[in-house]
Amino acid sequence: MSHTFEVAFAIGAALQSGFKASIGQAVSQVNKLGKEVAALGAQKNTAQKFQDMAARVESTRVEMKKAQDRVRELKNEISATSNPTKQLTQQMASAQ
Repeated sequence: MSHTFEVAFAIGAALQSGFKASIGQAVSQVNKLGKEVAALGAQKNTAQKFQDMAARVESTRVEMKKAQDRVRELKNEISATSNPTKQLTQQMASAQ
């Protein structure tokens, strides 16, 4: 009977150490996974900021094009004036 307890105790100790090692590895892997998820979240935020900046750049490009077109229209109007003022002539020259 005492031999049975010794064997059971040895088996229990072996299983317990294996169980502790398995739990330790699982905890380590979960922690690593958490860090990787956090890193992916940071990358997602960076990508979102890039997309937002790209949208603002496109909006600025469109506004710049509109402004250039308006300057061209005004330049044509000034050029079409039969007797432009000195100020209009200077503005036209500075727009070029």
